[in-house]
Amino acid sequence: MAFKMKYSIGTDYLPKGTSRRSGIKVNKVHFIVLHDVGNDGYNKTTEHRNGTTARGNINYYKNSPNEFASAHTFIDDKEILECIPVITGTPEKAWHVLYNKTVDNQIYGVDANDAAIGVELCYYPEDKARSIKAYQKYIWYCAYLAFYFGLDPLKCFSGHEKLDPGRKADPSNGLKWINKTTEQCIKDIIAEYNECTGKSDSIAQSSPQTAPSSEVIGIATVKVASLNVRTEARFNAPIVKTIRKGQAYKVFEKKNGLYRIGQSQWCSAGEAFVTFKSISHIGVIEILVDSLNVRNAPDFHAPILKTVSKNTELKVFKKENGMYNLGGNHWCSAGEKYVKFIRA
Repeated sequence: MAFKMKYSIGTDYLPKGTSRRSGIKVNKVHFIVLHDVGNDGYNKTTEHRNGTTARGNINYYKNSPNEFASAHTFIDDKEILECIPVITGTPEKAWHVLYNKTVDNQIYGVDANDAAIGVELCYYPEDKARSIKAYQKYIWYCAYLAFYFGLDPLKCFSGHEKLDPGRKADPSNGLKWINKTTEQCIKDIIAEYNECTGKSDSIAQSSPQTAPSSEVIGIATVKVASLNVRTEARFNAPIVKTIRKGQAYKVFEKKNGLYRIGQSQWCSAGEAFVTFKSISHIGVIEILVDSLNVRNAPDFHAPILKTVSKNTELKVFKKENGMYNLGGNHWCSAGEKYVKFIRA
């Protein structure tokens, strides 16, 4: 499934091995906690509330390394910065919800600090336009997290205030400056997810960040623990995310020693980093039903990655267990009730 990369994701990592950043890995991401920074930037001299920046909040963490509180990502009107790795590296734990709170366990069956990503929103009480810019980046990044970790956007978001009621008021505290509630924010994230994955306009390709008209030339499988994905076919281009060992992606072209694995997404083509298998499709199918599930394995009980719409034509590469392979780990039913094999 494709995801529209509207913004770049930067890093300003905290030193590892401190109270703020332990370096302990997250085994599996289960959900996302919505926070705001809780700082309106009040200046006693001017009596203005000018807000704070993502980098400024991270610097505060760096200057107080022995405090046992942190978050993964800070977002302002100009930057999305991960200070503890999430997408830009192997995810690590952050300390953003108290362990002695039980709501997270009741809802998700895990402690937020062990299995959730904490995202902080910067806000600007005296500059609504600036707050809206930060908010737009915030909902996009949260939507991308759901996509990246394969989470259900209808279920995976929770406000900090819900997990720690009576003590915390975020993200409502920051959202009020743009006349939003946490519930509205979650709806906006879901809408952003649908827009960026193409659900709203039935874009129906079957690989992360694929361009609908692209010709697949092969499959690249990651050989190293993590591999950078960049915005352009050059090794010094901005990094948009990392992909992990064993993950397989469709390849649409090779340029300057990099493979294009989706729209504005390039990874190294070096043999030390990926294995490449050239493929040719066996035919083209047409979808006959209004909505057909695409799963991540040739198994009718495998997790659903996306749906494709009626009349969509898709290339298929092999048939196994009554399912067609659409490339990579994307599979759909081969049943004549659902699809029609229209040409080889």
